[in-house]
Amino acid sequence: HVGGRLFDVQALYTLFAGTHSISARFDDPRLFDRRFHLSVFAEAANRNRYLYDDLGVLDGTYSRHRNRLSTTVWDRRNPLLVWSVNAQLIDDTYDESLLDTELRGLNQSSGFGPPAAQRFVALNAGVRIGRLDLDDYVVSGRYVSLNVGAGVGARDSSTSFIGASAQTHWAWALPYRQNVVVRARVAATTATAPSDFSIFANTR
Repeated sequence: HVGGRLFDVQALYTLFAGTHSISARFDDPRLFDRRFHLSVFAEAANRNRYLYDDLGVLDGTYSRHRNRLSTTVWDRRNPLLVWSVNAQLIDDTYDESLLDTELRGLNQSSGFGPPAAQRFVALNAGVRIGRLDLDDYVVSGRYVSLNVGAGVGARDSSTSFIGASAQTHWAWALPYRQNVVVRARVAATTATAPSDFSIFANTR
């Protein structure tokens, strides 16, 4: 809380399966002193990825190093009609630096090599119509949300992609604090979307 305004700042360190990652987030829920919500997220994330064939046999392994910067703005002036816009820069490089000796030996014996580096600019726009009301843990209400996203490959334009998703959520409160909830979601993306990036078009 600075100068009469509320800000949220977070920092996170993650140790996951022997890999180290850091991230930071800044949120201003009252941008321009109105019901606009600004969120800025940055991360340097490391993960080992494992690829298997159709029989479940390990084909190869690589280390992914991701640097990502994401900015999102929500327009919450009307709680029944919420708009959002998101822009992200994702830079991925791949190598074997985080693999143990056994996994490196498997790659060498099978002739497997890490993928080529990828850099993307991803854009997404969404709208949510309706709202959910929460009474302790009982939910009631309904909404429909639509999202359209695109990723543009900065290093390889052939890997650019477009995706879209739609979701609906209906909830009814019943006597004795019971709930009935129905959810449905459909999504599609172009076939050229790399698996590590299609999620940024809100299609997974």
